[in-house]
Amino acid sequence: MASNQRPRAANVCVHCKGRKKKCDKALPSCGYCARKELKCQYRRPRLALHHARPIEGIPGIYQSLASESEFNPTIRLSAAPNRSERTLSLEAQWVISTTGRYLDEISVRYFQTVHPYIPIISRNRFHTRLLSFGATQEPDFAILLLAMCLVTYRSDPGKDVTELYLSARSLFLQAQALCRSSLRLIQAGILLAVHEYSRRSPEQALITIGGCVRMAHTARLQQPTCPPVPKCSSMVDLNDESVDEHANTWWGLLIYERMFLCEQTVIDQPLLSKMPDITLTSSAQDGFHQAAQAAWLLDRALDTLSTPDSEDRHMRLRGLDFKLQRVLTIMTEPSSGASTVFCWAISIAIR
Repeated sequence: MASNQRPRAANVCVHCKGRKKKCDKALPSCGYCARKELKCQYRRPRLALHHARPIEGIPGIYQSLASESEFNPTIRLSAAPNRSERTLSLEAQWVISTTGRYLDEISVRYFQTVHPYIPIISRNRFHTRLLSFGATQEPDFAILLLAMCLVTYRSDPGKDVTELYLSARSLFLQAQALCRSSLRLIQAGILLAVHEYSRRSPEQALITIGGCVRMAHTARLQQPTCPPVPKCSSMVDLNDESVDEHANTWWGLLIYERMFLCEQTVIDQPLLSKMPDITLTSSAQDGFHQAAQAAWLLDRALDTLSTPDSEDRHMRLRGLDFKLQRVLTIMTEPSSGASTVFCWAISIAIR
């Protein structure tokens, strides 16, 4: 190498990879990061997930994690997850690798099939986090990826998804014990509860969603600054997307806790989430907004049925009956769009 030639990195930096632009790979900082005064960060290339090995089969796992942190001096050990959390992240990635799915494939399948019904995850924020995941190895994001893989997984005929579910649930419970309550961990719990409900385990789904509500309270997810009205998936404000994600995640907890409660043998159980004292509009919205409207009416019906005064209960039920008829009329009107997203909202209203 000539004396006036700068050394080059083996791969592009994180910022250029996120922009999908060419990187000059200069060290210690590439040309783009130097011009923009950004903190240039390189990371070693990763193998595809399907080449990963189980944690038990990797000798000296903690030593390898320590050496990976020392590989890039720009990564501060204080900002990185501890060894137990990092091991949890690698275990979640290995479980995903056993399905033969790539992360990009899981992401595309999730946002095409699940997201229209449950718009609790911001697509842009998710993809931004995914680009830096190789360097950060955040355990809550790894558990969210595993939950997304679970709810989008389609096994071959004759194969059971139980083993994948048990692995996902075990790692989710470990993350609850090791990590702080976070938005990503709550979203992973919601998806896990949805899978349990789809597998005809409403009792377990109610327990899981209840734990997510407690995590949401701990993480102060329901802040006064968050709008109490769920946001439509087609009305995304990029400047306010984080607020929309928090609000929709909280509404996901409200909807599913009441939905799962209706499947219980003992229905007069206390709810851990509190429905906001607002009146949602009955105008035509997307399926998630209509599901929130139906859950709000269901909450009012459950509260009215527990009223000891029979005359007051009768009057309130008549008022709810009128509102339910109006909502069902709007939901069942022919629509030029995808009408299937209204099905679960209609089912909640009929309850």
